[in-house]
Amino acid sequence: MKKILTSTQPASLLTLLVLFAISLSGCGSSDDEYEQEQYADFNDDTNTQYNEIGDDWRTGRLTLVVEFQHSGSNEETKANGGFVKADWKHSLTAQFEQKVELGNDLTEMIEINASMSPEELEERFGNASFSLINESSKSSGTFSYESEFLSHTPNSTGPDWLRDYSSGSGSVNFIDIDHFEISRFGKGYEFELELAGDGKSRTALLSGELKSDVDKDVSELEFKDMSFEDEFKVYPKPNKDIFDLYPELDSLSNLPEESRDAFLQMQNEMYQLVESYYTNKTAPHLNDFAGAVTQASKDKLVVKYVHDGHSIISRHSSGVMLVAPPNQNVLNISITIEAD
Repeated sequence: MKKILTSTQPASLLTLLVLFAISLSGCGSSDDEYEQEQYADFNDDTNTQYNEIGDDWRTGRLTLVVEFQHSGSNEETKANGGFVKADWKHSLTAQFEQKVELGNDLTEMIEINASMSPEELEERFGNASFSLINESSKSSGTFSYESEFLSHTPNSTGPDWLRDYSSGSGSVNFIDIDHFEISRFGKGYEFELELAGDGKSRTALLSGELKSDVDKDVSELEFKDMSFEDEFKVYPKPNKDIFDLYPELDSLSNLPEESRDAFLQMQNEMYQLVESYYTNKTAPHLNDFAGAVTQASKDKLVVKYVHDGHSIISRHSSGVMLVAPPNQNVLNISITIEAD
């Protein structure tokens, strides 16, 4: 029998619910066992669970494409002809390709319904219908950012002019897709994406009584080495039918009626909280996004997330984002798995 590589889902609201149910039934695992399960790595054979799925395997290719455009701008007037102006922008593109082994039918893992036994559900949740082949991957990408804050405060006790400038650019040299698995959160797949890279940056903090004091040509600034890291956790849209199918909930039958009712009430309230957060376009998000759509045929699987709104927290740590909140957020992530 061929074995498929399977990762374990990281801790989430749903995981906490299940642990609460297990603790009520008195059959929870030790802290060490829980920690080992939670940190099993998708690419680490020593810590990864496997499921047998059959001998009908073929080779294929996984392709990842990422596009992230993020920017903000704002200008406010002040007394005596003064003003504050802030602009910033951030962009990232990345591509990744790796060889995979595919199950006979890429649609079979996605079929989930209430008629399945806990054992059948367990075979699907947290698993995938493909396995990465341990060989070198192809990846490329670029990133860049620029931010500028300009303030003019006539007749102030400090400098009348203040300018804070920074920029950077470089190459994406690390891409990792982790926890690519059938979601317990909604219909289809979820995944985590880590990106990192190196480049050059330049910064300047200028002040003075005259505008000419802060008009330094930024192209003359000295470059310094820099690095960046970013992470995206992408889930399907919350779906209560899927949320309620978590296999370990079968252990509720062993609970006293009062405890079972309390758990189910908490589960419902937790789901409402999760749904409200992930479907609210105005709620600020940094790394977690919901709304991925999975489409599958026998030979091709596509998981795509498209975001275009105003709810992504700025990647910049400077105070410029406080003056200029994000007014453009474009995030497109597409993972395609296709048989050769």
